[in-house]
Amino acid sequence: MTFQARLRSKTDLMENKRLISHTARDACQSGDYEICDALLARYEAQCPLPTELLILRGRSLMAQGRPDEAVQTLEMVAADSRDSQVAYQLACAHAQLGCHEQVIVLIDDDIMRDVPDAIVLKMRALHRLGRLDDSIELGMSAQAHATLEKQICGLLANILIDAGRCSDAHRFADRAHGNVDGCTANGLLALDMLDRQTALACFRQAVSLNPNSGRARLGEGLCLLGFGNHAAAASCFDQAAILLERHVDAWTVAAWVHLLDQCLVQARARFERACRVDSGFAEAHGGLAIVCLYEGKVDDAEVHTAHALQLSRDCLSGALAHSLLLAKAGDFPAAQRVRESISCHPLGRDGSSIARELARRAMRHAIPY
Repeated sequence: MTFQARLRSKTDLMENKRLISHTARDACQSGDYEICDALLARYEAQCPLPTELLILRGRSLMAQGRPDEAVQTLEMVAADSRDSQVAYQLACAHAQLGCHEQVIVLIDDDIMRDVPDAIVLKMRALHRLGRLDDSIELGMSAQAHATLEKQICGLLANILIDAGRCSDAHRFADRAHGNVDGCTANGLLALDMLDRQTALACFRQAVSLNPNSGRARLGEGLCLLGFGNHAAAASCFDQAAILLERHVDAWTVAAWVHLLDQCLVQARARFERACRVDSGFAEAHGGLAIVCLYEGKVDDAEVHTAHALQLSRDCLSGALAHSLLLAKAGDFPAAQRVRESISCHPLGRDGSSIARELARRAMRHAIPY
């Protein structure tokens, strides 16, 4: 009997807690979270929820993007329980909130033994915190796990790439064939060899496996940018920025690609979003300065340029905006000196180079999920 059919039997539901429990699980599994929550509330009206249903409530809340409520629910259970599944789900809720230090505290060796998925969660948390060596060590120790080998090897390959160990990453990426992280790692490795066609195919396969992979979307956009397809690249970077949400590099590179495509309204909106995400990110302010110059708002451009260079003297978009301001004021020798200083930088001197480097930086900072 489907859970919808069971719902029609209201009398049974009111009287049979086991039926409510099973129906709530079916609802959660089918993505009917409001029904799940309502059923759990109906059960709770009769008696306190047991541990397994409190865990179910936590999972439902997380699936609805309400991790703070999930933490509250699961912490009440964790206070009186040593259940590994409770600790794991609580760690998942903290990860969704971005509290990665708490994830590491919660997941110990016992939890990883009882709930193998906790291994991957802890690797991701360590990666998020920049503890690459610790994450690699954990992945190396668990690489041959009976059921999670592909998942662990794919994630491990990405972390090794971020640690600059591409030669080591190859063998783990090969073992993660058909896994989203494995495809993403193979795409990054192909990009490292300047094989954009292969990289693009890998990233697109990763996106087909998980449309919510911001890292794969960034990789796809980076390939398209390399092919000069700015409009398609902008679409990919927009999707990546939405998926990653609080990722300032993603919003900034999306803005740059719209700027390269001469879409000033879209570029401004994304630079402004990047500034809201991180008001101290110099490249976002430098990019806004260039938009202002395109719009003829010289005074605003000067303000953003000064702010960008105050935040970072190495800000390339700020330096580019500064050179354009000098040229606009007629000081061509000074403008040329600034441009020459930019051309000595590995990024080169044009917006396309800046956009590509920001995209690569975004890839490094976008932890694979």
